[in-house]
Amino acid sequence: MYQNAQFKNSGNDEGDVLNYFNNHLRNLVQKNSGDNTFSIVQEECHDKDVPVRLKTKTKLRLTHSAHTISQIEKGFINLTLNMTLNFTTPYGGGDIKGKESSHLNYIFVGFKDAVEIIGEAYFWVDGKLVDSYHQQEMVRESFAYNCIRPRDAKTGVPHSHSLWENVQMMSPNVCGCYIPLEAFDNGAHPAIKMELIIPFTDQLALQAWRLYPNRILGQVEEEVKFVLDGLVWCQIQPQNVAEVKKFWDFDPKKEYSAPLLPITNHFTQIGNSAIVVASVANAAAITTKQDNTDEFGDGLYTALSSVPVETEERKYDVNGNASQGSINYGLQKYVSYKLMSNKLEFDENSVKIDPCHTNCAGFGIKEEVNNALFQLLNEPIIIPSQELTRYQFENTASSSGFTSLSKSVPLRNATNITMMFPSHPNDFTVFKNIMYDGVRLVVNKKAYPETDFENTYDARFVQYQLMANELDGCIEPTREFMESISRPLIMVDEKDFVPSAGDPAKHQRFLMCPFDNTSFGINFQLERGNAGYVFDGLDSGSHSVTIEFRGKPLARDKNDPYLYPDLKIKLKDNNPDQPMNIVELDPTINPQAPEMWICSDTYWTWSIQDGVKYYNRGVPAGYD
Repeated sequence: MYQNAQFKNSGNDEGDVLNYFNNHLRNLVQKNSGDNTFSIVQEECHDKDVPVRLKTKTKLRLTHSAHTISQIEKGFINLTLNMTLNFTTPYGGGDIKGKESSHLNYIFVGFKDAVEIIGEAYFWVDGKLVDSYHQQEMVRESFAYNCIRPRDAKTGVPHSHSLWENVQMMSPNVCGCYIPLEAFDNGAHPAIKMELIIPFTDQLALQAWRLYPNRILGQVEEEVKFVLDGLVWCQIQPQNVAEVKKFWDFDPKKEYSAPLLPITNHFTQIGNSAIVVASVANAAAITTKQDNTDEFGDGLYTALSSVPVETEERKYDVNGNASQGSINYGLQKYVSYKLMSNKLEFDENSVKIDPCHTNCAGFGIKEEVNNALFQLLNEPIIIPSQELTRYQFENTASSSGFTSLSKSVPLRNATNITMMFPSHPNDFTVFKNIMYDGVRLVVNKKAYPETDFENTYDARFVQYQLMANELDGCIEPTREFMESISRPLIMVDEKDFVPSAGDPAKHQRFLMCPFDNTSFGINFQLERGNAGYVFDGLDSGSHSVTIEFRGKPLARDKNDPYLYPDLKIKLKDNNPDQPMNIVELDPTINPQAPEMWICSDTYWTWSIQDGVKYYNRGVPAGYD
């Protein structure tokens, strides 16, 4: 197929052989402009002594004076985050520790993307502030940028991104750490640390920076403020932990059989509740699951794992002599898992960052090349960039959805508008599908798209989202992003399932999801390309335009996953086949208002006359 040949970069070389030799093979080896002085220099955060505390600003060098040319695309920040954690409902002595399956209970704490530890940023060049750049929404901007990056861009940098499939298999290639639940025994506050790697180009403002002539234009520093608003956590399925431990740390004296538990099977924002294991109980050999439920069920869901227990049965003849014996495998040995809703928090006073370094890559160039580059920079070079602006609506959702959700704001080269739907006040990087239909955005009386989305999960919706995020074609999105925009959270049609006893009715909530689905947003494309290279978005100048969002929920009442996002444990007297239920909203607490994240084309200029400048609005001369 032509597309496959094009993707392999082979084109039609097999046809035009002469062109292949002239235009391809002759250019495989490039002329060397360097002077054989490539190096990577590690720099301290020089204006603050380590450890750096939370919510304090510090400057990080992105270039080094030993280099003539800085390779920004190869530079990165490495830091170690230290803090203590605690659960709001403490574990008592023996709840987890000392039981046969206690070693299978772990939680993960970390970031979806390591760059989300930066909450605010400025840039300085040779000690002078780039006064037109100040991003106070770095956590949300970094999440929006990195969640739509292709999978291969996130797997090749260790400790920079936490893909859900890696977390669930306890891979070391994540930006976080794994903590045994035993560490929280007796209400303990375990101290943890995690190493983070932040490539410079994981930041939206620097996405197009590659080679920067720092010897000519000046040394670049970034002033940042570290925050933990983007921290996420989850419990790992004990079944998955068992698989990993059997391979790496097998001990024949330990139990490795574990069930698939109905714990919260996705990332949860720090400070929010999730369903986790409350206690593990060892049980004597018993014959049925029902017996075990009676013995250990006390109002929380009890999950069971079993190991066959051998018992010997012998028969005797009339003279009392033993005949052939038999082995009975009928008895089962059970381990009981009890679940609860718990909330993980960190002690803000314990948070410190030590060490904190930047690693600056670069090289020198030959004198004639440097002189030619100096002449070239007399005319400004334009580097494309983008910036996210966040607006919060005043209205919240009702049982009928959004009929007239609107806000008036000015637009500046807006490439796309993404509607985000937080479920809690502190949701920064965790957003689930709202399960709406009849969805449409109206900007200054023009509809995007012209025909409403029938729902927020079908094939047309998914294709629109992939196109709007430049993920259509041969680029592979991450699995959690695909699950977020395509996985229904409710029963959308009874005919999709084979009828049997206990099957849910239409629009009933699914209480479990087989994969993380917390990267949901509805992206409305406003220009033909969203890569930041074409200034073709909407611009209203200094005037505000009205932006309206419309949509209604597919499900009502407690089956609406947007109004009722959380789960709780059912008491054992209720239906044992449905161990969880949706938490009812406290009438004193209002649902969260939706947010509008507007991505705008911006640009940098590099020149001898003006140095490094950032333009947060407008179009470069000659490009309109």
